[in-house]
Amino acid sequence: MSVRTKAAASLLAVLAAYLAGAVLSGHMSPFARRPLLDGTGPPAPYNWVNPPPALAPTNKPAESGSYTVTLKGASQPGVFQTNDRQAVLILPTGAIPKSAGATSIQLTLQPLNPAGLGSPPKGQAIAGNVYLIKGVYQPGGSKVTRLSGGQSEAALIYPLTASTKHTLIQSKDGKTWTKLPSTDQLANHQVLATKVTQLGYFAVAVPASGASPVPTPTSSGGIGGILTWIIAGVALIVLILALRAEYMRRRNAREQQTNRNKARRRH
Repeated sequence: MSVRTKAAASLLAVLAAYLAGAVLSGHMSPFARRPLLDGTGPPAPYNWVNPPPALAPTNKPAESGSYTVTLKGASQPGVFQTNDRQAVLILPTGAIPKSAGATSIQLTLQPLNPAGLGSPPKGQAIAGNVYLIKGVYQPGGSKVTRLSGGQSEAALIYPLTASTKHTLIQSKDGKTWTKLPSTDQLANHQVLATKVTQLGYFAVAVPASGASPVPTPTSSGGIGGILTWIIAGVALIVLILALRAEYMRRRNAREQQTNRNKARRRH
């Protein structure tokens, strides 16, 4: 195998490892299941409850989500999200505690304007919408106040910000906020929190100095868009090198065959 062929094979192996890792992460968490190399443009525009003035003409209103979760011995598992997928809640089996007489839970995810709620922790600002995730036992009408098992997860998509540090914050009453241990996935513009133990208000917080700027409708996709361009560029380079290596291999094979045929004719 030539040096060039080995180099191309190595690059292909790296790309394959990246793709395999992405597939594996998709199996590990539904929040990681985002399209790979889904075009070279920026991420989909964020849907605001109260958009910045520059985005108001093209803004699509943020959407809600509503589900009925059955209680048959234990609450059913599932992935529950708003219709525009900007807020997601994952509940394992039995995450919602039983309530006497209740046979189901009405689960809703509702986007809200953060302006009408309490201020985030000191030095922080809310990026995007606030989402109220609540459950109500049926029949009865009492609220779900906690989640069992410590394995529930929540994630929010956030708009383009001037910060690379995003965290998930939560509030029981929409007035006092606390930070949740979370993972910021810059390429996807989303924050994931695991081991969520209660429902309530959820939002993405950034340092106040890096709060969402007033973007224009043609603004780039930030880090996520740049990363997409980089990945697409690497994939294109790998493809070109692989094709070149294959062309060189075939040309060398033809030349060797031609030389062998000439040698036979001499003899």
